[in-house]
Amino acid sequence: MSQDQTQIVEETGSEQSDTPQSSGAGAATDTNQLITLFKPVLYGLEEQVHRVATSQVELRTELDGLLNALRDIKNRVEQDTLVTVLEAKAKKLVALKRRLTLVHTILQNSNERCRKLMISNKISIEASQ
Repeated sequence: MSQDQTQIVEETGSEQSDTPQSSGAGAATDTNQLITLFKPVLYGLEEQVHRVATSQVELRTELDGLLNALRDIKNRVEQDTLVTVLEAKAKKLVALKRRLTLVHTILQNSNERCRKLMISNKISIEASQ
């Protein structure tokens, strides 16, 4: 008990023993004394509740900030993964393009040779006729 509370309890006890009161007035006095006794406790409790509410608001703000940071990290990781996948696909496409270019060149060369063979074969066929 604090000194104020102890003093109130001591005063309450001395008042009751020194002055005779009627039962109605004694109940009102006792109620007032109890209220006086519990006021500091209630005010202290109210302050603590207010501090907790303020802390919860701050915590909620910090958690929202952390959640946003985690979402940003997740998006970056997904983008990095996407970039990695796209780079792999791009390398495969470049390799495929090289192969197609090579096949196209081979077909052009083969077509040119076939045309030359046909021309030389026509000439030899015409010459033999």
